[in-house]
Parts: sequence; C-alpha cells; structure tokens
Amino acid sequence: MKQRKRYGRRTHLLLAAALLVLCVLLCLPACSDMILNPDGSISRPGTMTLDNGTGVTDPTGTGSTAGDMTLTPATGSATSGSMILDPTDDPYAGAAHRLYVDFLSVGKADCILLRMDDRVILIDTGEKADAALIRRTLDGYGIRRIDCLILTHYDNDHIGAAAAVLEGYAVGEVYMPDYVRDSKLYRSMMTAIEAAQSAGTVVRRLHATDVEPDMGYGKLWINATAMEGYEPGKVVGADADNEDTDENNFSLVTAVTFGNIKLIFGGDAEGERMTEYLPLAEARGFTSCTLFKIPHHGASADRGLLEAIRAWKPRYCVVCTDSAASVSWAIVTNMKSVGAGRYFTYDGTVCFSTDGNSATIRTRAE
Repeated sequence: MKQRKRYGRRTHLLLAAALLVLCVLLCLPACSDMILNPDGSISRPGTMTLDNGTGVTDPTGTGSTAGDMTLTPATGSATSGSMILDPTDDPYAGAAHRLYVDFLSVGKADCILLRMDDRVILIDTGEKADAALIRRTLDGYGIRRIDCLILTHYDNDHIGAAAAVLEGYAVGEVYMPDYVRDSKLYRSMMTAIEAAQSAGTVVRRLHATDVEPDMGYGKLWINATAMEGYEPGKVVGADADNEDTDENNFSLVTAVTFGNIKLIFGGDAEGERMTEYLPLAEARGFTSCTLFKIPHHGASADRGLLEAIRAWKPRYCVVCTDSAASVSWAIVTNMKSVGAGRYFTYDGTVCFSTDGNSATIRTRAE
C-alpha cells in the first residue's frame, strides 16, 4: 500500500511538472515582443499604425503615414514590395514636386540616394564591395547622371565605392571636407575625382562654410565644421584600409528642405560636432525635422547627439547599420522618448518619399 501511494505521489509530481513546462512554452510567444522601458517597467505594445500627429499627413487620408504598412515600435521596421519603378506603386506619381530618399542596405556603412524632382544627390558610397548594389540601384531608377555627390568624410565605409561611382556615371558637382587621408582607398578616390574634373565635374573642398547648391524646388544646405583641430588641409595619419581614424567630426552635415518637410543627414558627426551644428540649424529654421539620419551608425551616444534628437523631435529616425547589437541603447531610448519611428537598414533599404506636404516611409528587402 505504501509503495502504491509513493508511485501515485510521483505520478502527480510528474504531471505537475509537465503542466508547468507546458505553461512556460505557451507564454514564450507572448513574452517575445515585450519591451523593457527606461523606468524598469515592461510593456507589450503589439503592432500599431503610425498616425499623422506631428505634421506629416497621410496621402491616403486614413491616418497612417505608410498606407497599409504597419510598424512595430520595438524596431520601427516594416517590409514592403520591390523598388518603386512603376508609377502605379508611387503615391506621389501625380504630384507637382516629389522627393524620394533611399537609405541603401549596405551594412554598417552609409549610402543615401536622393531624387529631388529631376535632380539626383548621392550622400556617401558605402564600402568598396557595395559598388554592385549602388550600380544596380542607380540603373534601376534609370539614373545616368548624379548632380551632386556629397562625401561626408573619408572613412572606408563612406567613400568605399566613390571611385566606381565617379567612373561609371556623369557627376556634376562633388562636395567633400578639406582634409587628406593617408590611405590607398583615398588615393584611388582622388584619382577618379581628378579624372572627373577633367571631364567637367566641379569639385569643392569645404571648411568652416555653408553651401547651398541649386536644387530647384528643394533646398539643400551643406555645412562644414569650423571646430578647432579640424583645420583645412590636415593630413589624417596612415592606417590600415579596414580601420577608421579619428576624423568623424570632419563630417559634412547635409540638410534638405522640401516644402514643409525637413531632413537632416548627420554623416558620422560625433557629439562635439552636433553641438556645433545644432544652433546653426536652428538659426536656419530647423527647430524640428521630419527625418534625422542618426550619425555614426547609432554607435555613439554623446551628449551633443542626444540633445539634437531631443531638440528636433524627428518624426522618423534612420540608422544605417548592420545589426541591432551595434546601436547604442541610449540612442534607442532617446528616439523612443520623442516618439520617432525607428528604421534600420539591416532590415533592408529604407525608402522615404514626399510631395512636400505628406510623407511615407517603408523598408524594402534587397
């Protein structure tokens, strides 16, 4: 009898353990998308649709800034169809003015294509290995000429495919900071730039200045640093071609005004550079912005950058990077605190479009 009771108790314990394991397994999916808030609380936001509460309206009239796209607040990403080549896929096909911005999915690197009415602007060129993707994107849009090539600074993940772009396409103007990098990739780029100059390309090295290239309806403003220690003609020491040097604050910062839409592209500017830039931007009416390209792949969380996010309260933030692990938690927290939609190029190419009044944003898998 005692042995039977012992077996019965053991059976009950095994059943209880099995039920406990089953409950844990059932709860795992519900926990997978929970978010740890800065105050230590946990929330599970589920899926939401962006509304038009911060000045960016919805062309469909549905209250969503992305048509039928939904985004999860935890990542800010959404998947959608292929490259917009067919006007029927374009919500602004009939608009008088149109701006399209593609943040190419080139890993932890920058390559940003702007098509502003009939003008084409390219900000940085990713790594050398990204030349094929850049060429495929430009050719897919039928682009044969780049009106304005902006090279923010000379890290390999920003000028990698510059020579290939200059050799493969007509380029009207090149804007670049006024310093020299002692590297094989930089020298290769300069050879291509000199050849382009012979063919009529205008090249401008910038220091402590602002330039506003003529872009028709849209306004383009490029700012070069005047910070101490970043003097014109400075030579940044030799390094292995796969390493960065301390030159991020040489970054040209580019701002675009297109109707009521304002965009800021920060290159790799660190906190000190953003501290310099913030009052200059405010003096030009950039007290807020629709979209902010977070500098330096979201890896730096210096005070100046965090202050810029809080001051501008961007509707959307885009981070050009290869994984979530490389993005600073402080950057993510600050983007969330101002209610910004958060987009990352490791999900695919981020595509922003506007007619100067309303805007849409989505992610295209490559």
